[in-house]
Amino acid sequence: MTRKNYHPLVNPIRERILILIEEKLLAGCSLEDIAEMCDLSVGHLSTLRNKKRGVNISLNTVLKIWFGLGGTLEALFSDHAYDNSESQKAQSIYLVNNINILSIHKQVLEFDEKVLETALKRRPISAKRMQQLEGLLASIREILLDIKSVLALDEKKLKEEVVVEKKQK
Repeated sequence: MTRKNYHPLVNPIRERILILIEEKLLAGCSLEDIAEMCDLSVGHLSTLRNKKRGVNISLNTVLKIWFGLGGTLEALFSDHAYDNSESQKAQSIYLVNNINILSIHKQVLEFDEKVLETALKRRPISAKRMQQLEGLLASIREILLDIKSVLALDEKKLKEEVVVEKKQK
């Protein structure tokens, strides 16, 4: 069986949820009371409590439990609540995904730019249509510059994180 790689914040959030449930149990609430407060079944809560790690918990379930037991969204996702290495992993995942997405957009826009340039050179078109296409081409070039700037910043951040990670090891 292959092990699923969860987002780095899944385990810390799951742990916070389990702690909150245990605190309510220690305060005298029954599992049935907690299930009712959270609009979940007792079986679902039992599964989460008994398996602790290895049970994927959906965002919907997290929010039902957290809000049902009186937590705030800010407290659930506050930075101080998690191991900094988990936040760094999440940031790295975000940067890698963002770089991949922006690279694809960049390739598509570069292709569109070439197609438009070729169309403008080879086809006889009206002055109005020429102006529209030139405006579109200018917009594509402007967006490409923005994408290249963001890509450069994200790649720089990712390299800095790799350096920091290596120093920590």
